[in-house]
Amino acid sequence: MFYWTSQSLPENGSHKPYAEAVRDFNVPEFADMVENTGAGWVYLTLGHVKSYCSAPIKAWEKLHPGKTINRDLLMELADELNRCNIKFMFYLNSPRMANMGKVSSVEYLENHRNLLSEFSNRYGEKCAEYWIDSWYQGYQTYPDFNFEELMQLCRIGNSNRVYCINFWLYPLVTAWQDYWAGEVSYPIIPPDGPIITCGAGRGLPYFALLFLVGRWVYQTKDPESGGIPSPRISGEEITA
Repeated sequence: MFYWTSQSLPENGSHKPYAEAVRDFNVPEFADMVENTGAGWVYLTLGHVKSYCSAPIKAWEKLHPGKTINRDLLMELADELNRCNIKFMFYLNSPRMANMGKVSSVEYLENHRNLLSEFSNRYGEKCAEYWIDSWYQGYQTYPDFNFEELMQLCRIGNSNRVYCINFWLYPLVTAWQDYWAGEVSYPIIPPDGPIITCGAGRGLPYFALLFLVGRWVYQTKDPESGGIPSPRISGEEITA
């Protein structure tokens, strides 16, 4: 997973405006780097703290004027990664992209319909999955939300597309998802079988998502090296 957002710093040099960073993104070089790791899939963030999107999505531009990009970096990445037999997956910050707290529950669902329909139809089978963030906040604000329809929206254009909704460490409020989002800070003991039998993710397949540097987004340079901080978890710890 790459938490690459409008806040991200480059490894060298100063911070670039998001449009410039997207313009300068070297897709073949990125795909080669991922392929050399042996990874079978890539998550890329769309929106996070600030609702930028690295593609010309009309529904996104309507809700967040000036925060979409004419270059369809997502399509380029999907094509290049799929060519390398690597699945491409989208991270979406659901409450922020759909304007949580600024709209009614009816509008909130409609915003999801418009956004997910456009994403799902545009990328089809090139997008293998959605990892949808911040749903404990979304559920607190809109407890009547239709999660069954959300799953149906996520299947548009690719009936095999999987998705999860992140409730962090809180108990799940819906079974309409494919696996536990698994936002954790450190490697945790996996369950005895593929299905979690206790705790926050009870009833869903296990997954763990953790950050390797000091926070989710690399936006603070290492004071000693002046570059990206060393990983806070070793490969040996993760393997163990």
